[in-house]
Amino acid sequence: MKIAYSEIEENVVKIHTLAVELQRILEDVSSNINLLSSSDIWMGLGDEYVVSNYNKLQTNFNPIFEELERSVLFMSDVSDGYRHLDKKIKNDIMSNLNIPKLDYSDSRIFIPRTIDKKDNNEYDK
Repeated sequence: MKIAYSEIEENVVKIHTLAVELQRILEDVSSNINLLSSSDIWMGLGDEYVVSNYNKLQTNFNPIFEELERSVLFMSDVSDGYRHLDKKIKNDIMSNLNIPKLDYSDSRIFIPRTIDKKDNNEYDK
């Protein structure tokens, strides 16, 4: 399976965005529950049940949110590290072989490839 750096970075942004959106929704729900609980609008067993279950959700959400954000940082760091390592290995090989610029045009082994600037993926010419 081949995964492009752009795909990893795209997924990292999606995960972070979704985690933040979940946190925002939870905060909105919290505001509404606090508003209802502090007024005479809603009192009794139903109120206690909703507040109790919301508090459990809130308690369990915070560690999940923190782990999602840690995962985002980890994936971002790993992607950057591998990208840097790939570049270093390529540069070292080119230096060892005294190759100033990669050129596959006369190769009988490698198919010439082009890199799409938009998604940074390689495609056959």
